[in-house]
Amino acid sequence: MRHHRHEVLPNENLQPTHPVPHVPTEVQAASMQALRAMHNEIPLGYQKRDGQMTAWALSNSLSREDMAIATGLAKSRVDQIIRENYLASGSGKVDTLMRNEDRH
Repeated sequence: MRHHRHEVLPNENLQPTHPVPHVPTEVQAASMQALRAMHNEIPLGYQKRDGQMTAWALSNSLSREDMAIATGLAKSRVDQIIRENYLASGSGKVDTLMRNEDRH
C-alpha cells in the first residue's frame, strides 16, 4: 500500500541529536515537539479537506467544479481525490473522516 504524500509522523518523545550549545536540551526538545505538531497539522488538514470534498460529492451538495475553484485545484485533481477517498471507503477511512467532520 502506498503511503500518503503527507504522512502524519508519530507523536513521540523527541530529543535533540545535535544539541545547540548553551540552550537547555529541554527547551530544544520542546521546540522539536512543537515543530512536529505543526508538521502533522498539514496532512491532517488535507485528510479533513479530502474527506469533506468526498462527503459533498457523495451527497451531491457541491459541484466538483466549485470544489476546484474553492481549493485552487484542477477539477481533474478534485476528481482524483474523491475517487481515491471513495475507493478507500472500503477500509472505513471515508466513513471515519465524515463522522469526524460531523462532530465539528
